[in-house]
Amino acid sequence: RSVGPWGSSSGGDTTTIQLGLSEYVMEVSGTYGAYNSNVVVMSLRVATNLRAYGPFGRAEGTSFTASGRVVGFFGRSGELLDSIGVYTA
Repeated sequence: RSVGPWGSSSGGDTTTIQLGLSEYVMEVSGTYGAYNSNVVVMSLRVATNLRAYGPFGRAEGTSFTASGRVVGFFGRSGELLDSIGVYTA
């Protein structure tokens, strides 16, 4: 299933991650920091039981990691990705 896109129309690449039938997300990590007086997600990496995707974006700022078998995502975005979180099982 694909959703989006979100974010600015001022450039950037779009990447679709299509998981295999036996593949599942085990970790989401990245960095966040200040951009134009706002705190936003600067980079994002998704690791599955089979491989890693990314990092996407610029790995600058403070690191974060959310581990566990990911079953869903939530977040907030406007022009940029303001926040991201995961639901784990």
